[in-house]
Amino acid sequence: MDESPSKGWLAEMLCCCSLLEDFVAKAYRRIALLVADRDVKLLLRYLANDSLKHARTLSDMSKRLSAKVNVNPEKCSKLMGEAWMNAFKDAERWLSRKEKVGAEELLALIASMEAIEKLAGEEYLMVINAKLLESLLEEHGLKFKHYKAILEWIAEDEKRHEAIMKAVREIISRQP
Repeated sequence: MDESPSKGWLAEMLCCCSLLEDFVAKAYRRIALLVADRDVKLLLRYLANDSLKHARTLSDMSKRLSAKVNVNPEKCSKLMGEAWMNAFKDAERWLSRKEKVGAEELLALIASMEAIEKLAGEEYLMVINAKLLESLLEEHGLKFKHYKAILEWIAEDEKRHEAIMKAVREIISRQP
């Protein structure tokens, strides 16, 4: 398989997105263990499962483009920007959480996770899609429309994740 610079760069971007999605999935699952409300737990577990699906899909796409992808959070920060690293650190912080999460703290968490969902949707749909158009349409003989469709579906899921986070916020706000 051709390992051109644009293909390797795009594979790294997809791998970084996968890394973030994986940490976000684990953070949602961890938070679900730490909240008392059963409806909130259900919604957070749904988000965790969906984010894990995204992580695996993005990883598979990355591997399809290049078998030699090696990234870490620092490299991803340079490639994806400060917003990526902030989102990663937020997810990492919640992943290491051990104490129960109260309503007020959960509202703050929801705000930070909404920012992550928004970042993820924008990154997948806009940045990566544009790079796919530039470098892969015909040059590498890949079936671009399939990659584009997958990224659009993930971006749509991210919009739904934002709506789910809003529902979680509403549930928490109604609690005494």
